[in-house]
Formats: sequence, C-alpha cells, structure tokens
Amino acid sequence: MSFAGSVRLRINDDQAAAIVIRDEFERLFENRLEAATQLAEELLGKTLPRAFRIRLYGPGHPRGEPITTEEALAVLWLGPTVRN
Repeated sequence: MSFAGSVRLRINDDQAAAIVIRDEFERLFENRLEAATQLAEELLGKTLPRAFRIRLYGPGHPRGEPITTEEALAVLWLGPTVRN
C-alpha cells in the first residue's frame, strides 16, 4: 500500500521499511540532530546552540558548503513534495 506524498524509509537494518511522509521524515531528522547535540553536550560539558548549519556533500553541493536544516531537508527528501 502507498500513500500520496510518502516514501518507504528504512530506519536501520533491524527494522522493516516503513511508509514515511515528509513531515515524519523532518521529525526523525530533527530528533537525530537533537540526540547528537545532547551527546556532544555530555562529552563537552556545556550547552550547545541549536542553530544548526549542515555540511552537505553531493550533487549540487560539491564543496560541502554549510546550509540550514530546512535546506538540507529539501535536498535529502527523495519523495513527493506533498506535505500534510
């Protein structure tokens, strides 16, 4: 079964593919950024800002220029542009 505006997303090798809409993909991406930031805070012993700049390497971004979270999501989302 497929839903409009969704794609199948494998979270990790232990989980079956799931149908994910863009809003859910955005939530998963932001949750992983937050988890990584919290781990870095524990290791560094200080609070870090949440204004992320992401170095993305790939087509259209050969030099890994820093981009915003929103720009990264737009590049990384491979499904339809329909949003709920």
